[in-house]
Parts: sequence; C-alpha cells; structure tokens
Amino acid sequence: MTFSGKFRQIAGAINKNPFDKVRVQEAKLAEAIPKDGDWVWELKYDGYRIVAFCENGEVKLQTRGGLDWATRFPSITNSLLTFAGGRAFVLDGELVVVDDDGRSDFNALQNFSKKPKESGLIYMVFDVLALDGEDLRERPLWERKKTLEKLMEGAPKNLVLSQARINGAEFMLAAICSGNFEGLIGKLLDSTYAGKRNGAWLKLKCENYKRSSK
Repeated sequence: MTFSGKFRQIAGAINKNPFDKVRVQEAKLAEAIPKDGDWVWELKYDGYRIVAFCENGEVKLQTRGGLDWATRFPSITNSLLTFAGGRAFVLDGELVVVDDDGRSDFNALQNFSKKPKESGLIYMVFDVLALDGEDLRERPLWERKKTLEKLMEGAPKNLVLSQARINGAEFMLAAICSGNFEGLIGKLLDSTYAGKRNGAWLKLKCENYKRSSK
C-alpha cells in the first residue's frame, strides 16, 4: 500500500522511478579491518532496514522482506512526501530510535511500534539508488554519496544523512566501542550496489572488537 498526498511539481523532474522493488545490499561480517582498498565507514545502526520509494506524490517504505510500512510509520512517510516535492527517488537507510547519546535503541523502536510516539524516530539515510528516473545502482558509491549529500540538503529533521568517514576505521572503532555503540559498516568507495552480500560492504561489531582487545 502506498501513502498518497498533495505534492509540488518540479519543472523538468521525471516523476517515475526506474524500478519498484529492490534487493538490499548486505554487509559481510568481518573479524578485522581490511588492509586493502579505499573504504568509507559509517555507524552500524540497530533498527529496521527500509528502502523508501518516492514518486508521483506517493511513498512506499519497503522492508527487507518486501512489505510496505508506509502507513505504519506516518511521521516518516509524511516527511518523505513533503521533502520529495514530486521528485522521484529511491533511498536506502535504517529506521531507528536514538537515545540522548545518539545510540540506536532497538527495544525503543519495538516499543514505538506497539505504542507509537512521534519523538525519537529517525530515518537514517545512507544511499540513493535512483533519482529523477535514473537508476544509480551501477554508479560507484562515492558518486552516489555525493548525489545523496546534495539531495538531503534541507531535509526534515527526522530524515537524517548518515555521516561517513573515509578510512580511519581503527580510530573510529575504538572510539565508538568505548561509547557502547553497535559497530561500524565499511563500504568500498568504488563499489556498485549489487543487492547482495558480496564483500563490498563489511560490518565490524564492537562485541568482537572488545574480545580481541582483551
């Protein structure tokens, strides 16, 4: 089910996405920071993986299992609807509830689903797969990141661009694990979005890091 509403037509924009479903790119569990390749690193979030389809004044929030949760999380849906302004795009991200220290709290997210509240729910966006009718999945990650950063300018406060850092994983991992975060996700800068677990994305969990540091 899609969530519909009024929208603002943008001159010259193509308001139809080139695809209406997608298999998400998944991260392989890694025991150590890779020594080869150029990587970008982001926080690992504990939430619901959501691909957001926006087109023609409609929003679909596709789960990993292919369900549409647009009506389940209306605050996110309405923000996407307003933000899109009639443009067509597909975003990949994580739906999370964060605490005062910026940590994602999965228990709080589950409680939100049972007893909805409008505070604390964020769609953390880390990739753009299509924009204005163009499929971007074959573009390298660094190019998609630049496109996403520009696209997210002026986004509502519950649509948040995931912050990424190039290299420096060892320092980042030590810092976030001491702060009891989940871990890091690493992505090869020149990788395409293949929609599978192919090693282009890696996850480093703090629980593994703490054991190896003892």
